[in-house]
Amino acid sequence: MALRYGDRPCAGRSKSLTADPAKAEWQVKQRNMTGKSETLYKLMLYKGYPEEFARIISDEMDTEFTAEKMIGYISAPGMRPLEDIADEMLAIKSFRDSIRDKHIAENSQSKINYLYRDLNEGYNGDDDE
Repeated sequence: MALRYGDRPCAGRSKSLTADPAKAEWQVKQRNMTGKSETLYKLMLYKGYPEEFARIISDEMDTEFTAEKMIGYISAPGMRPLEDIADEMLAIKSFRDSIRDKHIAENSQSKINYLYRDLNEGYNGDDDE
C-alpha cells in the first residue's frame, strides 16, 4: 500500500507502524507533537527508519512549512540513506531561515520608508509657513 502526500500513515490502516504501535502513540503524546510533525514521525516509522532518527528529524521540522517539505522528500519511493535525509533537513532549515530573514528585512525597510516619508512630509510642511 503506497502512501500519498498528506496521508496519515496510521489513519485507517490495518498495517501497524512499528512492532508496538501503542509505544509510538505514547511517544507522540509525550512530545506533544501535532499536525505535520506527527505525520512526519509516523511516516518515517512506517518506512522503516530508526525510531530515534525519526524523533530527531520530526523535532527539528517543527513548523508546518518545514514538516511539509520533509514529508514530500520522505514520501518518494524507496528508502533514502540517513545522511541524505539529514542533509535535506539542513537544507530545508536553511531555506526557512532565509525566508524569515527576507521577511524581517522587508518589514524593517517598510518601517524606515514610513519614517522617511513622515520626516519628509513634516519638513515640506514647515517651508510653507
